[in-house]
Amino acid sequence: MTKLVVLALAVWLGVGVLIAQSEDSIKAKNLKEVVVDATYNSADAKGLEFIPSGKQKNSAQNGIDLLRRMAIPQLKISLSDDKVTTPAGEPVAIFINYIAASAQELEGLKTTDVRRVDYFFSPTDQRFMGERNVVNIIVQAYQYGGYTKASLYEKFLTGLSNSASLYSKFSYKKMTYDMYVGIGNVNTRHQGSSVADYFRLPQHDGSLMNIHRLQTLRQSKYAYNSLPVSFRAAYSDDNFQTKNTFGFVFQETPHGNSAGSLTFLPSAANNYEYSTHADSRVRAWSYNGSFNFSFPNQYTLFFTPAFHYSRINQNSAYSASAMQQPVINNAKETSYDASFFAMGRKIFSNVHYLFLRGFGGYDHHNVTYGGNVPSLDKIIERYCGMSVQYGYYSNKISANLLFGARNEHNSVNNNTLKTFYPFVNANFGWAPDSKNMLNISFSYSKEPMNANLKSPNVLQQNELIYYTGNPMLKNAPNIMANISYNWTPLAWLQIAPFAQYYSCFNREIPVYTPYMDATAVIRKYENNGDHYRTQLGISLTAYLFNKNLQIQLTPEQMFYRSTGYYDLSCTPFLFSGAVTYYLNDFYFSGYYETRSRALWTNSGTFYTGKSRLQIIAGWAKSDLNIRIGISNPFRKSWISATSSFDTPVYSQRSLRFDTTSHCSISLSATYTFGYGKKLSRNNEVGEQGGAASSILK
Repeated sequence: MTKLVVLALAVWLGVGVLIAQSEDSIKAKNLKEVVVDATYNSADAKGLEFIPSGKQKNSAQNGIDLLRRMAIPQLKISLSDDKVTTPAGEPVAIFINYIAASAQELEGLKTTDVRRVDYFFSPTDQRFMGERNVVNIIVQAYQYGGYTKASLYEKFLTGLSNSASLYSKFSYKKMTYDMYVGIGNVNTRHQGSSVADYFRLPQHDGSLMNIHRLQTLRQSKYAYNSLPVSFRAAYSDDNFQTKNTFGFVFQETPHGNSAGSLTFLPSAANNYEYSTHADSRVRAWSYNGSFNFSFPNQYTLFFTPAFHYSRINQNSAYSASAMQQPVINNAKETSYDASFFAMGRKIFSNVHYLFLRGFGGYDHHNVTYGGNVPSLDKIIERYCGMSVQYGYYSNKISANLLFGARNEHNSVNNNTLKTFYPFVNANFGWAPDSKNMLNISFSYSKEPMNANLKSPNVLQQNELIYYTGNPMLKNAPNIMANISYNWTPLAWLQIAPFAQYYSCFNREIPVYTPYMDATAVIRKYENNGDHYRTQLGISLTAYLFNKNLQIQLTPEQMFYRSTGYYDLSCTPFLFSGAVTYYLNDFYFSGYYETRSRALWTNSGTFYTGKSRLQIIAGWAKSDLNIRIGISNPFRKSWISATSSFDTPVYSQRSLRFDTTSHCSISLSATYTFGYGKKLSRNNEVGEQGGAASSILK
């Protein structure tokens, strides 16, 4: 497999060179780019506009890195996984030239071609597919020609961790073609968990049987490989735009093993050993399309069909010297899903907007379980819905109100559940001038749950724990309200306070009850209790010393409250900061996050993650960017997080081990070469994602 990938990369690179030579024969001449070294932002009622500086673009290795370096107050970017959210934790949809971008598309982006970054609250453009928080990266396109970009990444001190990707794009007149191939490998011996379980099992005589199970990790082996490939063709003219993307992803985890000691209290014999084995393989094919039509009299229509097919093989085994036979759970899943989103828009008098949306989908999962409990799950999910939205948009005031409804018809084997519920979104924006912007939003909805929560099969986890789903689970309604303000009192200073309130009612939670005549416990999901979360924070960004020094500080105060089966609360304080300094072609950055603390929404789990520190030094000039980084330089422990929860019959304390919080050194490099004549730049294709699974976990 590796040899084939290397050969494919070499062939592709050679094709790019040939294309470059071919285009050179046309004798096109590119003008030298004008470098702008001043970050600028302006606001109106629809959102915010940011102009990245030449230093920010030149030092960034990809799209997410550029957003991090721009220090946009409305964005929060995780150091662990590059996830982009609002400061309050809401998801942010990222687009490149009005087309949804995957993580790999952002990795392949040539950042020096970025002209501006727009942040929208409830945007009016139908191509954003009704997303509420949107980042749209505007880049140049080519009249003809394109570019090829190679990216390499290697991580040291934590085992093998590397990735490479090659990405090529070619445009001619109204057509653009994109191709992407990547490879990623992880191999480490520092991943797993040590778990302390406490059982309080009621007996027939009214007494309690107390059992303390202690599982201590001594060794582990984890390996992960991925190979994504995708191709896209796009067409654009004044009245019609379309893109069609075809993707394939191969993912495998050949090793997910661990071993250690096992102790039971009270017990006369405690010298037990345990071992686990897990492996999986995923093959997924996908198609994603979009069609945008513009008609006279300011009518527009947008349509996005999608289809995904996947095959998943997943195996796990648990054995212990205290057991007569191992616990084996094997699963094979074949799934496919089809969905569509359609949106029509009419503009009246340039300020009044009317939107009509329709959506629907069909998901089909066949899961065959082997091992100790052979069984079969057939899960079918159907949904459809529509909404109507009115919006008023001017430079100083924006307001919109959306009403919609969603209908679901789900079946798990012979159990059927029908659900119908309305949803509401409202947003108000006010921008008295280009330096001030207020945004207030409200939403009510019910979020679809993962299909595996509805499986009726009973599987065994270890000596004392079993688990199952619940076909009769209902979607939990939730309410969310946000308020944010963006203020630029000085050219070098941005101040952005924010607040969020979130509540989830009658949520889906795991409930533990005695099982097998009170000799074990079983985990089953039920609708029970409410969850409340309030967040207050402020983001401060300063540009000093002629924009060469950039500082961003974000303190936050959280308030969690849970009721029902898990009656809990906590109030953690969080802080993150970033500093960047530019010195000619060199750049230096430091990032810090305090330890994360949270009370999970759909359980009574307290989660505490380790603090993170990252220091980066790099050099970038022309199309080459080389970087070295060190993470958590003073930490030797492999513990990355702790978690705990308590129920009347079962409690758990867990230590999570992995490479994210340990000291590590990373090297990365990107190189881009272009060919042809620039006009403006379209977005790029990337990995189309893996597969959603309905296997019970």
